[in-house]
Amino acid sequence: MSSDNTAQDQPAGIDPERLAIMLDVLAEINRLPGDHPDVIAAQRATASLFKSVKQQRRTARRESVLANDRAVIAATATGAPGRIDDETAGIPLISGTDGPTAGTLIRPMACYTCKQRFHMVDAFYHQLCPRCATDHHARRDARADLSGRRALLTGGRAKIGMYIALRLLRDGAHHDHHPVPQRRRPPVPGDAGQRRLDAPAPDRRHRPA
Repeated sequence: MSSDNTAQDQPAGIDPERLAIMLDVLAEINRLPGDHPDVIAAQRATASLFKSVKQQRRTARRESVLANDRAVIAATATGAPGRIDDETAGIPLISGTDGPTAGTLIRPMACYTCKQRFHMVDAFYHQLCPRCATDHHARRDARADLSGRRALLTGGRAKIGMYIALRLLRDGAHHDHHPVPQRRRPPVPGDAGQRRLDAPAPDRRHRPA
């Protein structure tokens, strides 16, 4: 925004002569005893102005902190505002920053895992402190040979259950699809097992992996 537009947005000021008179009167009041009736009347008149200015400054500081922290969270993979929560779309979670961290929070937040408060935010996990984020990165792509084993999983249609099913199937676990009656969600059309095998690698959106 240019300086001309900024000047146009400012409300009209007080006439310079009237402002000078006000300042002169305040200077006279400042020389009076503290218990003088005129001093008390002036204090009452200016109290609301003082509170208003103080509130405006407090609000501006708070908005600055919130804007900074929102930008840091938005740069992460799990906290991005445009994140797609469709497990079958095959869109991987990608951080909006190239470095290992998304930035520094002015107001610290509690780690989802260890509950310790932290400022430095991991580029991928916005809810984890640096130590827990490192641990989750190491475990996120962990694999196990489940060949010849049978897996029993309930609630594997969506969200975390969907990703558990994907992980078990890719690690070689045997599956039999047996729909359970009276399920909360309607059944998915087609072969659910084959659908999961053909789906992309698992990425959790809602909770740290």
